Amino acid sequence: MADVLKNIGGVPVLACGETGVPLGGSSGLQVVLGEASTQGARAIVVPVARLSADFFDPATGIADTVQRTLAARKLPLAFLGDRPAGVGDSHMFFKDIDALTAHVEADKAA
Repeated sequence: MADVLKNIGGVPVLACGETGVPLGGSSGLQVVLGEASTQGARAIVVPVARLSADFFDPATGIADTVQRTLAARKLPLAFLGDRPAGVGDSHMFFKDIDALTAHVEADKAA
C-alpha cells in the first residue's frame, strides 16, 4: 500500500504504506513530512515494517528525534504492528488501522 490520507475519527491521517523510504534517517523523515504536508495530514501512522532496523535503538536516538520533530509540528505519530522488545510506553502502537480507528472513536466518545 502506498502512503494515503485516511479520515480517522474526523482527523486526516497520513497512513504510510509498508514500502517506501524507511523512516529512520533524515531522508525518510523528510519524505513523510513532505507527504503529510502535501496531503494536509494532522497525524501520521507508520507500520513497524517501514522503520529502519535501528529506529528504536537508544544509541541512535532516531525514535526520539522523529518524535520531537513531529511534536514540534503538532503531528502525532502512531505505529502499526507489534511493539518491539524494550520499547517503552511513550510510543503508541496499534495492531492495525482498525485498532487505531477503534481507539480514536472510543476516545472521542469518552
